[in-house]
Parts: sequence; structure tokens; C-alpha cells
Amino acid sequence: MRLQPTLLIALATLSLVGPANASAYDSWEGFYGGLSIGQRTLIADWAQTGLYDTEGPYLMDSHFTRSSRDRAAYAGVYAGYNWLISSQVIAGVELSAGYAGNESSANPLYLPPTPVFDGVLPTAAATTLKSDWDAKLRGRLGYMVTPTTLLYGAAGVAVTQLKATTTCRGPIGFVCFGPDRKETVSETLFGWTAGVGVEHALSDRVLARAEYSYTDYERASFMAQRSGKDDYDFASGSGSAAAGIRGRADLTTQAFSLGLTYRF
Repeated sequence: MRLQPTLLIALATLSLVGPANASAYDSWEGFYGGLSIGQRTLIADWAQTGLYDTEGPYLMDSHFTRSSRDRAAYAGVYAGYNWLISSQVIAGVELSAGYAGNESSANPLYLPPTPVFDGVLPTAAATTLKSDWDAKLRGRLGYMVTPTTLLYGAAGVAVTQLKATTTCRGPIGFVCFGPDRKETVSETLFGWTAGVGVEHALSDRVLARAEYSYTDYERASFMAQRSGKDDYDFASGSGSAAAGIRGRADLTTQAFSLGLTYRF
């Protein structure tokens, strides 16, 4: 079998540049840290699953759902370690944390059809879902297309805090008769996250990064309750019992960020 001259030249060239490139890739191994800025989008699928009072749930078929998106500026920090597992492939682990002031609000209250009400009835009750900080622990796997450019994928676990605030504004409002009242329920949510990105060396120590990530959190359930002798009880028509709203939320986020990394 005879090799074409051009193929022989290509093989000879690779044999010459291979060792030099392998030594250049060594600089990617080790500790690093960085700062990032960008934008995070919160997608909230919110649902009212029923009304309840001190006697237990009632009007459980009073469902209302809404999906909303909220975009906010996102800032974060990250740190990690890379291992060179072959001449151009790295594996690593990274811990990051970020902040964005994402909020989603809903204020209609859905009632089942009755002779009086049919459909969505505006009310003085408003629920706001807020997720600000997040933290992620991810594994990374990357391929160096050149000694200065790395393409990578990342996946792992994430955690955030959901704050569900329901405000009842009196004296006029369905389920919200009486003085104004606000209640906030906080819950820590865990989920999974995945992303892709590219890093490019600006110098021996400094890298520029661009990354997209997607995060899906577990479902959160919450209740906003009205309590006190002046509260209105929808079931009995009296003002001596508590009344409230039961809800749930499914949260996902999408983030795009640009970062500067320093290699130690």
C-alpha cells in the first residue's frame, strides 16, 4: 500500500507539532477562579390548587395556572480544578454561586362555576414568587481545539431559595376581607443543571469565558393563610376563622454569562 505524498507530509507535520502542543496544553491543569456577569431568565409555572380554612380544604377544584418569564441581570463567582486526562481533554469540578433579582407575580383567583361567579374573578390577593441566589456544583469535561481554546460541557446539582409572598389587601377583596396582611413562605429547592461553554486564554493566567446553562428545580408547595378574629371565612360566612390559598410552583432558569478566569 502506497501513501500519497500529501498524506506523508501531513503525518510528518503532525509528528513534529504534536509534542509541542501537548506541553502547551499542560497549562490548563490546576486551580482557577473567576467572576461572571450576564442575564438569568426565571420561568415559573404557578398554580393555585385550592382554598382552605380552619376546618380544612374547600373549593379544591378552584384551580388557576399561569406561566411567566422574568429576566434579570445575573452576577456570579466560581472556582474549580482541571485535570489533564489526555493531550487535549480535560476533566474538572467547579463550584459557583450567583445572584439575580427574578420575580413572578399572579393575582387572579379562579372560582368554579356558580350561579354568581363563573371564571376568573379579580381579587385583592396577589402572590409573588421570588428566586434570587443560586449555587451549583458541577463536573466539567472539555476538549481543547487549540492550545488556547477550550470547548466544554458541564452538569451537576443546584440549589436556590424560593420566596412565595401572598398579600391580602382589605377591606374589599374576595377571601381578603379585613385589614391588610402579608405572609412570606421560604423554601430551599434542589435541582439539576447542565450547560455548555467556551474558554479562551487571553494570557498565561487570564481566560475569557462564555457560557449557557439550564437549571430545573424540584416542585415547591406553599400556603398563604389569613388568621385572626377579623378575617373572613368564605365557607361559613363568619369572621372568626382563618382563610387562605394553597399553591405550588415549578421553577426553571436559563442563564447566559460572560466571565474572566484567573489560573493559579
